[in-house]
Amino acid sequence: MFLACKLMKVIPDPEVQTSLMKVLSKKEIQKYESFTTLDGNYKDLYCYVRKIYDFSLGYIYEICYENSIRVPVLRRESRDDPPRPEYVYDEIKIADKIFLVYYTQPPVGNFIGILSGENNARKIASILSKLVNSDLSKSVRCFSEIKFLIKNNEHAIRQIPDFLDVTEVHIEKIPDIYIDTLYMKGTMLDQSEEYQKFVESLGGELKVLAVKFKDRIYYIYETGKIFTKQANLASTERYIDETSLIYELMKLLHGAKCFT
Repeated sequence: MFLACKLMKVIPDPEVQTSLMKVLSKKEIQKYESFTTLDGNYKDLYCYVRKIYDFSLGYIYEICYENSIRVPVLRRESRDDPPRPEYVYDEIKIADKIFLVYYTQPPVGNFIGILSGENNARKIASILSKLVNSDLSKSVRCFSEIKFLIKNNEHAIRQIPDFLDVTEVHIEKIPDIYIDTLYMKGTMLDQSEEYQKFVESLGGELKVLAVKFKDRIYYIYETGKIFTKQANLASTERYIDETSLIYELMKLLHGAKCFT
């Protein structure tokens, strides 16, 4: 099963961290935003933490939230005119539940991992920021996005003993008159002539590096995302196992000084 984890760092401010834990610990519906509909009415949007799981590396939160969507309908000026789309009202939709892990153990304590695609992850981060701001009655920054420095540290990443194989790479901005972007997949790619040429010699920007770790393939994205196609998410216990593996990956990358 696919698993994407967008990683962010909680701002190292005790007030922010305390407020964030307070917000996440509330098993109650919390309003995070109000908006004006197209017909001029006001609606509130809510989220709630449905479940909290405590494990050795931190906490896992199961979060549900409402989102507003604009619903299009087709209008005609007259019976003979072609229909045209028009947004006439808003609906509130409850998004699918999303899991968030809050790591508390060094060396990656006070990092959160949102188990979703990047758009949903940023939405959850925005919601939590609004709730913290409301709790503190002031505007504060809650999270900073991290980047995996795979362009300048790909050699250090490949030298991590637990990473057994480089299986895929995505390279952009290649200074070649014919090739700008390149995707390669195979076995021991870092030993190939193509890797030496396009990554090391020509200096293309390495955006994604896929490595074999614990009998799985993990994709490390420059944008601070870790992804695998081989996750087991059949139960809560398996979520704990999966987030523990991501912690191990983060710990290795931290030791190699490969992320900000």
